[in-house]
Amino acid sequence: MRVFNEAFYTSAARSALAAFGVDPGAHVTLIKHRENAVFKVENAGLKAVLRMHRPGYRTIAQLQSEAAWTSDLRGASVPTPAHIPGTDGEAIQIVKTADGIAIYVDLLEWVDGAPASDEQLVPTFAEVGRLTALIHEHSKIWQRPAGFDRPLLDQNSLFGKNGVWGDFAQLAGTSAQQQQLFARLADAVRADLSGFAKTRETWGLIHGDLMPENILKSPSGTIVIDFDDGGESWFVGDLATSLGMYLGTDMFDPLMAAWLEGYASVADPEVIGLERLPTLIGARLLQGLGWMHTRRDSEVARQMTPFVIGATVDFAENYLSG
Repeated sequence: MRVFNEAFYTSAARSALAAFGVDPGAHVTLIKHRENAVFKVENAGLKAVLRMHRPGYRTIAQLQSEAAWTSDLRGASVPTPAHIPGTDGEAIQIVKTADGIAIYVDLLEWVDGAPASDEQLVPTFAEVGRLTALIHEHSKIWQRPAGFDRPLLDQNSLFGKNGVWGDFAQLAGTSAQQQQLFARLADAVRADLSGFAKTRETWGLIHGDLMPENILKSPSGTIVIDFDDGGESWFVGDLATSLGMYLGTDMFDPLMAAWLEGYASVADPEVIGLERLPTLIGARLLQGLGWMHTRRDSEVARQMTPFVIGATVDFAENYLSG
């Protein structure tokens, strides 16, 4: 695993701009580094976001599929930033770093917005519920283009040895007792998900990471960003992701009520399998532990690991005793 070096990636980002016809001398500023290194690009009236995708996380077919998916979603009234194609007309470009590593990059329109404040959370969750329903309803009717490929996110790939974010069992800083508890939780969640039907009403394309930071409030309304984790999964998984960080807080119930109200304005939330919400929250927590392991060199992982371990312990004890 490469330790993130901001200067190295900023230099690589500048080199990537030529593929989009942008002056490499443009002003480039790192916004964040998690799955990808994300930069703000400003030049001669252009304001955009450049994503340098984490090597090995997504294939070029999966990234091209994300671009096709989000493009069609905009036509289905889901506001999300548009890709700015490269000089060859393709949304995804390949650049090589100074040490010869090939990295996939894309350029997207800039959104003037920010995550909701605490005071805006409840009404924002109603809007998130509405937009989530639009994403799910679109999935039911959209004819995927040839070669469409997004990750499968089921009981065998959400967490564990084949987890898309890594294996929770490899996370350092956990005791043997905690790992035994997590293994029991994983077995129970996997068994429960194995019995969760994959029907037109419960299964399809989900965003996969509808966290507050990916829901921006802008002058034009609520914008959904970062479909990088999206794939084929149970629809209720989107609710589990949105609510998971509020588990055990006073905000959980009002936020869930707001989300359901928003969803119901578009489609019936009762048919997506709400009774499986606790199971999907458990899957999300185990997935998060795997993420903490594979991103252990990042500042975010170092800060969040104790919290996620504690939350998963509390959840597992309740889930397994139920």
